[in-house]
Amino acid sequence: TNATVNNLVANLVANTLASALTVDLADAGDNAISITTGTFTTSINDSAATDTITVIAAALADNALLSTAGAGSFTITGLQGNLSNTASGAVSVTLADNTDGLYTVTSSNAITVNNGTAQIGDTITLAGAGAKTVNALLANLTLHATNTGTTNVTTGDASLTINANAAAGALTVDGAALDQDKTLTLAGGANATNATVNNLVANLVANTLASALTVDLADAGDNAISITTGTFTT
Repeated sequence: TNATVNNLVANLVANTLASALTVDLADAGDNAISITTGTFTTSINDSAATDTITVIAAALADNALLSTAGAGSFTITGLQGNLSNTASGAVSVTLADNTDGLYTVTSSNAITVNNGTAQIGDTITLAGAGAKTVNALLANLTLHATNTGTTNVTTGDASLTINANAAAGALTVDGAALDQDKTLTLAGGANATNATVNNLVANLVANTLASALTVDLADAGDNAISITTGTFTT
């Protein structure tokens, strides 16, 4: 079944709703609307340019899709499922630990993705043409062919792999949080794109990376850093 709410400027709590939920917003006078999703597919549309929509997605099931759209800004927390965003305001999403360890974030506009409680060994797939900013990354990261905008990653302290499709845009990784006993692995890419790693004291393995690679090092406490280059200019 479907549940539809139109012209919403009030707050909405639907955490025990099992139906597919569609919410069409109006322009809130206080520029703020809070929505707690149900457990199934949820679409939130027509956000006003001056509004910030807070979406509490903790009830949304693993693999369920949250869609956000409009001219407004969105702050999304507790997401175990997947996200499709076309909203043109500032959008951020914080992930939560889920059962299958897989997340897909698709955005046609700029978006910030916070690792949250996604686990080491999980995989986050980024898609869509919007620029991506990824914070405190512990999970592995896959850049889909449609992820043609820039991707800027700040890691957490965990060995992880970033795998870029040949059509994906430029990648920049700040590895300052990676301890020297960790390994960052970069794979995929293409000669026409660039991969940049900054502040590295951890080890780097890039033997299957086809992108041009630039590595800026920091001072390793154990005075040793191992770098395995990719196949192209390094």
